[in-house]
Amino acid sequence: MAIVASAAAISVPVLTACSRSAPSSSTMGTAPTGAQSSGGVKLSAGPMDSTAAPAPSIAEGAEPTLLTPRDDLVSPSRLRWESWKLIDSTTVEVSFTGGSPTCEGVSVELLETPQDVTINLSHGVLPEMADGDCPAIAVQSAVRVTLSEDLGEREVRQDDFSE
Repeated sequence: MAIVASAAAISVPVLTACSRSAPSSSTMGTAPTGAQSSGGVKLSAGPMDSTAAPAPSIAEGAEPTLLTPRDDLVSPSRLRWESWKLIDSTTVEVSFTGGSPTCEGVSVELLETPQDVTINLSHGVLPEMADGDCPAIAVQSAVRVTLSEDLGEREVRQDDFSE
């Protein structure tokens, strides 16, 4: 009986991740050394509202599947990323929950200003899998984004598309 209970406990997070219908507005974790962290959501004025995102760490030992950005996705839709970390002074890795990397890809939109770096993601079906049978699974994934200059004190953000 202990084995059954243990197996059920392990499958609950996977089922929860698969059934998630809307992204959470809160993030958990701690900011890495040198990164700016915010306690809550900050919105900027104007039509391009953005949310500030602290840099939570991924669960210790759990490495995300690293994807290469693509611009040829079928039926792309916006995707909220969950965390970020600085790889080096000009490389930011953003993590998100996505689908099977054999079926689904990601594209990146980057906007840099002196105050912040806005990274928006979209996900969609890979063209070679458009007619394929893709498994309905949730996978912790990441994509690396190269900045035109050092991140420095700039804030890492994503557009707020919760409306």
